[in-house]
Amino acid sequence: MDVFVSADEAFMDKGVKEGVILPATRLDLVSNRVVVIVPADSPLSMDSLASLAQPGVKRIAFGNPAMPNAKYAEMAIKAAGLWGQLQPKFVLCATVVQSLNYVAQGDVDAGFVFATDAATAPGKVKVAFTVPVREPIVYPVAEVAKAPHPQLAEAFIAYLLSPDGQAIFHHYGFLPPPGAR
Repeated sequence: MDVFVSADEAFMDKGVKEGVILPATRLDLVSNRVVVIVPADSPLSMDSLASLAQPGVKRIAFGNPAMPNAKYAEMAIKAAGLWGQLQPKFVLCATVVQSLNYVAQGDVDAGFVFATDAATAPGKVKVAFTVPVREPIVYPVAEVAKAPHPQLAEAFIAYLLSPDGQAIFHHYGFLPPPGAR
């Protein structure tokens, strides 16, 4: 492996701390958003975390608490003071894709996913609202410390950050990193 991209800055920080990531090569690649989705045909009206507490919302797909999506969602729910009300409704999912599928199939009333995941299921799910997070959700990229092909790693990272590379990310729903033009 030559390059590492993470949906969680803490994972990248850990890699730097453990010496497996070259810190001088670390850059912000893209950003994303956590959203609450509902089945495309859902009659429920939701526009905030508080709306998930309404009686009509019985089951909420919630990712593995160790995964980035669930970490961001948990922080937002706790900051809103709603953890105690919402946690009993959670259907724990191994992955964000499982959360997406549960919502798309109508097995749950709502679910937390990244906006980029929601974009993969047009016509099956709709975004109810964006979850408010304190900090932007940034995906860093960096070269691995013992990269077998360091020149290729540098070139690949440069491509990912180029207008062409960023256009591909944009096509799949990612946003530019904070501070990018």
